[in-house]
Amino acid sequence: MRSVGFTQKYGLASSVMGGVVINDVATEDDVRKGVCLVNTKPGPYDELVIKYLYQPIYASSLQEEKDTLDSWIREYTGDPHYAYIRNQSRFDSDPRNSRGSLGDDHLKSFDYMLPNVRKGFENYYNWFAKDDRDFLMRRRVHSALSERLSGRIYAVLSYIGGIYLNDIREKDAIPSYSMVDREKQKAALDKALELAKNLDWMDDDAHAKEFEIADEKADRLRLDIFNGIFGRLPYVEVCTERFPDAAYTASEYLDDIYGVVWEGVLKHRPLKDFERALQTAFLESIISTSTATSPVGSFKASKTAFAASGKPEINLAALRNGERVDMKMQLLQNPEEIAGFSSVPPIYTNQTKIAAYYFDLLMKTKDMLEKAVSAAPEADRSHYDLLIYRIKKAIEIE
Repeated sequence: MRSVGFTQKYGLASSVMGGVVINDVATEDDVRKGVCLVNTKPGPYDELVIKYLYQPIYASSLQEEKDTLDSWIREYTGDPHYAYIRNQSRFDSDPRNSRGSLGDDHLKSFDYMLPNVRKGFENYYNWFAKDDRDFLMRRRVHSALSERLSGRIYAVLSYIGGIYLNDIREKDAIPSYSMVDREKQKAALDKALELAKNLDWMDDDAHAKEFEIADEKADRLRLDIFNGIFGRLPYVEVCTERFPDAAYTASEYLDDIYGVVWEGVLKHRPLKDFERALQTAFLESIISTSTATSPVGSFKASKTAFAASGKPEINLAALRNGERVDMKMQLLQNPEEIAGFSSVPPIYTNQTKIAAYYFDLLMKTKDMLEKAVSAAPEADRSHYDLLIYRIKKAIEIE
């Protein structure tokens, strides 16, 4: 992505159909040398699609034509330039499905991108000052930089509990699904937590009063990071269930988060400002996104899908009576026409078990804080007391 020769030949992605891709890993010097900043031409995947759809095939039968088409696809099986990733709105587990990401390593890509974004935050005010009398352009640029950073963090977090999903056919050598390496999952968590510790550079205190009053960007993003981290727990649990011998287990995952967030408390040392912010965001995220504090009645169903409920079913009586059937149901009568293009089906995990993880984490945190508060530095005691109070109110302990 920083190579002039590569980006000039291949662009930034295998297809121009995957949305707008921006090269945010390239340096100023890279761009001066000719590295591409945006995708402007068809890639290898597009060329194969055009060949598949339009190249004449002189065959004696439809079956012979189909065999030829299939051979073209099999020729590129396993080649990442030609990977087709199905819509994963129901189970967004495959890291290759992260929109706006570059290359095949989100962690390395993030490291290249971060200095560029930081430079944007440091200079946006002067770069876009001309003719910006009402600060509209500078507000937009500041927000766009925040959104870019947030999107790249989401790509990093997609490794946690990540499962590569492959469309395969009989005799294909690759597996239908495989887990992201546990060490890469741990590295993704470390990178997200490290960023959450160091976000003060996002807030432009020198010019804050020139913009409308709003939440500080650092606090907002820190909470988003923890929402993302805890949002990956169901995926981690799926990996724990499906890959018990190799998984980065849910209990290990939560222990690692806990150890980083509460390090200062566990070591009985004065807290730094970012640690208080980290701990507050940690609790806010658990309390607001988990089902740990839901009424008992919410646990009647033992399993919950990642997808929304209400999937339509074929009504045989309606079919017999000639009633109108939903278009999607009609397509099921001719599956060959849509084979391989449907969304990834919902994957189920035990939601009650997930809630138990959250509940145990809250209780563990409460017990730890109650033991630490008496010996804590005076400046930190009110912070501890507030956190304990919030946990008690969340789980309604008398």
